[in-house]
Amino acid sequence: MMQTDNLLITFRTMTEKHDMKKRIVVCLLAVMTAVSAMAQAVYSWTSDNGLSNTNIRSFFQDSRGNMWILTQNGLNRFDGSKINVYYKDGGEHSLSNDIMTCIEQLQNGDLLIGHSSGIQWYDYLTDQFHDVTLLSENNDTIHPYIISLAHTQDGMVYACTSGAGLLEMHDDGKRDYVMRHRCKIDALNRSVQIVDNKDHGFWFIGGDRRVGMFRDGKVWMVEGVNVARSLCYGSDGRMYLGEEHGSLKVYDSAQGWFVNASTELEGKSLWKIRSDGKGCIFICTDGDGLYVYDEKTRKVEKSVVEVNDFKMDKCNVKDALLDKEGNIWVGVYWKGVYASPADASNFHYMGRRSASRNLIGTNCVTAMIVDSKRQLWVCTDHCGAYKVNPDMTGSEHFLGKNASGIDMTFMDIFEDSRGNLWVGPFNEELMRMNPADGALTPLSKIASGDKVTSVYSVAEDKSGNLWICTCGY
Repeated sequence: MMQTDNLLITFRTMTEKHDMKKRIVVCLLAVMTAVSAMAQAVYSWTSDNGLSNTNIRSFFQDSRGNMWILTQNGLNRFDGSKINVYYKDGGEHSLSNDIMTCIEQLQNGDLLIGHSSGIQWYDYLTDQFHDVTLLSENNDTIHPYIISLAHTQDGMVYACTSGAGLLEMHDDGKRDYVMRHRCKIDALNRSVQIVDNKDHGFWFIGGDRRVGMFRDGKVWMVEGVNVARSLCYGSDGRMYLGEEHGSLKVYDSAQGWFVNASTELEGKSLWKIRSDGKGCIFICTDGDGLYVYDEKTRKVEKSVVEVNDFKMDKCNVKDALLDKEGNIWVGVYWKGVYASPADASNFHYMGRRSASRNLIGTNCVTAMIVDSKRQLWVCTDHCGAYKVNPDMTGSEHFLGKNASGIDMTFMDIFEDSRGNLWVGPFNEELMRMNPADGALTPLSKIASGDKVTSVYSVAEDKSGNLWICTCGY
């Protein structure tokens, strides 16, 4: 026991090393659990952890709940626990091309996969791919680049191609899949997107980036469209149009053209829009991240999805999707896939992987507390302690060096009932830290008695005694 003028310090030697190791493990697990929870606020997949490629093209969720991720190099199926990757491997029933473009599901559950040299269908039972026969206007077998696929409520399936016109087939539930070129209308043959018209026929975006409607064998072009990029139905049942330069428009059936839904993103490069089915529309941009349009309030806001590795609002977002479980999926060009869970964590990541919250250096966390002034202190390996601002906008770094000039590792940090801040350095004696400037005062200069080194934990009892746990002392 050491006695100073205003502090009683009690030492207790722990002879059972197993108990000390157990306590250390428990403390480390607590830190690891907190760090893990913060890191999992957004799940990510890149080519480093299973994704075939980070050049993301689009998403599709099938009727079984699988999430399909289409990339520039390979097809990915996420089943809820792992990613299965499909490539062109030369096998009879493998993919015949690795450049994925689009995907659609038929009424019998089979999937049509569009890529840069045609269409294949996927058999769940055998986990195999089979070619869909594509025929030109002269009934010659062709292998065109597929831009997009669409399934309309009248049972038709359409494929927009590059240079081979509009292909179609009737989805009758049978597996003799053949798509033919039958369209004689030039505007449709150059279309890049088709969306079912819930009344009759379908909407389309032509190769000239104009918007039209096909119904009863005729085409009506909508005037006033400025470089159409993407079409989708909103949850309110109205047709929305995203224009290349940032305008979001909605079709006014009374007037027969698209009117402004929002001009808040004008000047930004819009890439794709997609309804979340819950009253909002995702707006993917090229270089300005992901936005969300609220159909009720008619306001556009930044997406709530945050990524630790980089700033989302500076990225090219290729697609965004709200799945059936309420998770938000975001595909970022040359970055990867990011999924924000439906049951969002209240934790926010802080550390080296964060583009905006790297307030505690690059080393692992060894200890942390919130003091009586609500100040967060974080100790890291060979990097002293960080005093983090309450609003998480910045931090002060108190490095702390030993007698040899080596940066110290604080294994514990503790505030006693008198407001004193104590740190336990590895292979050094217990020290009192000045919270204003980080100055350290060794315990041997405060109280008489043996020098206590390799402090792993400090606690205070009801009588004001400090209990110090050490490693091997």
